[in-house]
Amino acid sequence: MKYETKADFRLTNGSCLRGVINATYQEIVDAFGLPLPGDGEKVKAEWIVCFEMDDETVIATIYDWKKDAAPENNTLWNVGGFDMRCVDMVEGAIAYNIDMRYEEQERMHSWDYDSGYADSDSGQRQLF
Repeated sequence: MKYETKADFRLTNGSCLRGVINATYQEIVDAFGLPLPGDGEKVKAEWIVCFEMDDETVIATIYDWKKDAAPENNTLWNVGGFDMRCVDMVEGAIAYNIDMRYEEQERMHSWDYDSGYADSDSGQRQLF
């Protein structure tokens, strides 16, 4: 699945709320980059994401509608779009990104292990 974050609010004209996702601000930033600033009243942070599927584009918006907390402290986000697929695509992209980070951490750990080095009680690495 290919996707790109956009800054063109005209792409979302006529879209509406399609669902809510549970994700941290950092998980969304890791998947889609930094947000666009909201309107300063009802929305503080917003992403516009275009997912490329075969011969069509599915547009999704992720935003913090009427939240008192700062975006960095939010874990429930509204997802808008033109059809319900946008929610699954946003969730899928975030989950994929989390999986990739986990696999990268596992590779790093495995690399250290396979290199023959281990951390000693003194905090120094030593060959075993």
